[in-house]
Amino acid sequence: AHNQTGFRTLQPTVDTPNEMGIIHIPRVIASCARGYYRRRNMPGIIGARSEKPSIVNGVGLSEPHTFRSRVGLFDIDAFAHMNHSAYLTQAEYARWEMSAMNGSFECMLHNKTTFIVSGAAVRYRREIGPLFRQFEIQTIFGSIDERNAWIYHTFRYPGENRGKILAQLLIQAVMVRDGKVLEPRLFMKECGVDPQLIERLYNSHDEVHMEKKLSSFEDLEKAMRESAAAEDERIDGL
Repeated sequence: AHNQTGFRTLQPTVDTPNEMGIIHIPRVIASCARGYYRRRNMPGIIGARSEKPSIVNGVGLSEPHTFRSRVGLFDIDAFAHMNHSAYLTQAEYARWEMSAMNGSFECMLHNKTTFIVSGAAVRYRREIGPLFRQFEIQTIFGSIDERNAWIYHTFRYPGENRGKILAQLLIQAVMVRDGKVLEPRLFMKECGVDPQLIERLYNSHDEVHMEKKLSSFEDLEKAMRESAAAEDERIDGL
């Protein structure tokens, strides 16, 4: 059978949404719980929820957030290395933990704002494995503009090879409220982010070569968008 998008629907399989949710959702909850726990143990942070949540300046904004994990049974391929798709999943867990730790998750709930990934570019440099091998993901906001926010992930082995990068992932995302894209600067301002930090993210960033990465990402996104539009026109003309 085929659904309206043209993708084949297999029933039943281990990849059905309900079964994937059984695996994925508990891991998301665990990531958020770790983030909240780390937030409660940060100096100067009150554990109870406030009426107006605010973002902790620094965590994932001016300094990388570090997420630690291990290669699990649901992450590996036939060679007992982490499957390519698992990098995206693990990076998502890193963002969940970061958002709970720095307060952006509470801000989104409070302001009824949704974070939606709109694009991703990944480079696999070295394999991660074998099973149960520990690794870490460092996550930081790379930049923002009037519409998009870019988040940069680097995968590393903790304390090994001097922390050399194993994989890189650049995420493009938008913030949506009431069905409309919200400017990231406005959301950050609402959540109490330091105005100087907001402007630095808007204009540039300390991370080496970030501007080059963003420029290349935008060129690739434009080429992909034009290719998809041309294919749509071809199909409409059939």
